[in-house]
Formats: sequence, structure tokens, C-alpha cells
Amino acid sequence: MSLSRFPGKVVVIHFVILVCCSYSALEVYYMEEIEASVKDNVAFLSIALDSPYNYYSPEEFRKIMEFNWTLALDFEGTVTRLYEAEETSTFVIDREGFIRYRDDKMTDAETLSAWLEKVM
Repeated sequence: MSLSRFPGKVVVIHFVILVCCSYSALEVYYMEEIEASVKDNVAFLSIALDSPYNYYSPEEFRKIMEFNWTLALDFEGTVTRLYEAEETSTFVIDREGFIRYRDDKMTDAETLSAWLEKVM
């Protein structure tokens, strides 16, 4: 998966573990809150990490969480290492491909909305 798949869009990358009672699940809900208002300009991408805390398969997680954006698998850790991401990392990447914001804790909808407003 490459950022070139999203030309002209701001990209939100969220690293997630496949469990529905964690920060990862809350962040998916926060992303869903704002997705409808920005979907023409922003691409959302969740990347599943290989974690001992993974409880669900990617298909089960997507079905339970009911989100429509891409859920990519990084069970070998290649992308995770590239971004030096943690289990709860969220990145906002501008249209030119530069990381504008990074949060390694839980990113709430208000914060994510404010970041997106600044880069759109």
C-alpha cells in the first residue's frame, strides 16, 4: 500500500491492534465521527499491527467496528518500523506526503478535526 493511492488527499494513518475495548477501538470511533464531513478531502487508513493483544481477525474487527476505509495488515512490522509507530499512533499526512501531525496516545475526534482543518 502506498500513499500514491490517495492523490490530492490528506491521509490519516491509524495504527491499530485488533481488539474492540482498547484505545484503538475508541480512535476508530473518533475517526468515524468526522469521516462524513471530510471524506472528499481525506483518506483514512488503519494499519493492523502484529500484537499479542490482537483478539479478532481483521475481518471480524472490521465487521464489529463497522468502518469503511482500508484496513491494511502489517504483521511483519515493515510499515510500523518505517513510521516508528506504536499501538495507538495516529498520523496526519498532507497532500505533499509530509507528516504534519503525530500522536502516540489516543487521538480524540476534536484534536483530529483541528489537525485536518489546518492541513486541508
